[in-house]
Amino acid sequence: MPVVVAGRDAQWIVMQACDETDRSYGFVRDSWGANTRIAAAVPNDDRLDTHLFVGADLPRDLPWALGELFDPLLKDCTVPVEAPSIPDDGVFVGTSRIRGVNDAGGFDRWDRVRTVSNDEPTSFFLDMEATIYGGSTTGDDGAYRPEQVRLVADFDNFVDTVGPGTTDANGLSIAHTIVSTENGGANVDHTFIPQTAATRESFTGCTRMEIHVEDESLPFSYIGNGRFRWHDPQILDDDTWVHHTPGNAVWYP
Repeated sequence: MPVVVAGRDAQWIVMQACDETDRSYGFVRDSWGANTRIAAAVPNDDRLDTHLFVGADLPRDLPWALGELFDPLLKDCTVPVEAPSIPDDGVFVGTSRIRGVNDAGGFDRWDRVRTVSNDEPTSFFLDMEATIYGGSTTGDDGAYRPEQVRLVADFDNFVDTVGPGTTDANGLSIAHTIVSTENGGANVDHTFIPQTAATRESFTGCTRMEIHVEDESLPFSYIGNGRFRWHDPQILDDDTWVHHTPGNAVWYP
């Protein structure tokens, strides 16, 4: 049965509940603030999928959040990620989501983690997906339109393969960089910029990373951020709206 908590310390309460189960799970960030007023955990086979809702007002937006929880509007990747491929024996650790709204529009970030534990070293596969909506999330014709999405992740572990590379496809321009760090980890950065009328209304940017972990001590962790940017073209000067979803992600296989 899904568990939903609304109000102060909602995420902390859900995190404590997840910790008392024997299922695998993760959170896209292990901290919370005043704007995270609704959190949930949904059983899915032998794992728990977690949902965080930010920017929602209570009690007004609780029905919206429950609708998003039980019937999320999942969108296909605008540019599908073909590599790295996940082995057939890959095990799903879990899914963690941040769904949010603001005065410019809406966003929906999903982190999905799989692992191949019989590898040496252990391999983790991280999919980061982010959908940006122009205007209102309910379909109203708002003034703001998507201008950019960046998906950024910092790892203390070795990053083997990353996709997609820098490319232009399906109405998106994608720029991709990897910067190695002194401790043997890496910073991975993907920028998605819409190029057509359709993608300026909404698009879903997707990445996949294969990470090798020598130390199997739990949890598997990284610093992740989905950076969403909208703009409102005006006569004299464009107006820009930015929303970040930073945090230390934690996963318990």
